[in-house]
Amino acid sequence: MARKLLSLTPLYLVCLLLAACDYNTHASMQVTYPYFKEGRTNARIGLDYLHDGDTGRAYEKMMQALEQAPNDPLVLDAVAYYYEKCGDLTTANGYFFKALTIAPASGTIRDNYGAFLCRNGYTKDAIEYFLQAAHAPEYAGAARSYANARYCAKGLGDTTDSAYYTELLEHPIPQSTDTK
Repeated sequence: MARKLLSLTPLYLVCLLLAACDYNTHASMQVTYPYFKEGRTNARIGLDYLHDGDTGRAYEKMMQALEQAPNDPLVLDAVAYYYEKCGDLTTANGYFFKALTIAPASGTIRDNYGAFLCRNGYTKDAIEYFLQAAHAPEYAGAARSYANARYCAKGLGDTTDSAYYTELLEHPIPQSTDTK
């Protein structure tokens, strides 16, 4: 059950962000093409189709979203999730990487990439991305990233590193030291 929830978390997050995100924030202020909002809308619709099992329509909407907003990190994140769910992990990883390149400080993109890595067996790398997301400036999902990291750390089992990650993840979320 917990694995199923983790697998649906990125879909839920991306849908929420595509639906409610202020179009001038979230590390995408450099996005100036005319169909920015339409691209996010089509990506959200594509995710809905994907969730309903209609991969053909999902693909159409994802390609339309990419055409309308080719450099929007949230659209790229949604397309990456689409490819992951269709079994093309190499292409999914490429879209995640492009989203991270465009929005390197985005906690959302880092958290979603961590979930992708965790679901696909790259536990240690996933934990690092979750922790980076938790420390990202202006990211409101730090607690969720820590929870994801804790869940993923359980997958390490009784390896030597599991004690390190368990100890690391049991600490409270660090408070900002910004004194402005």
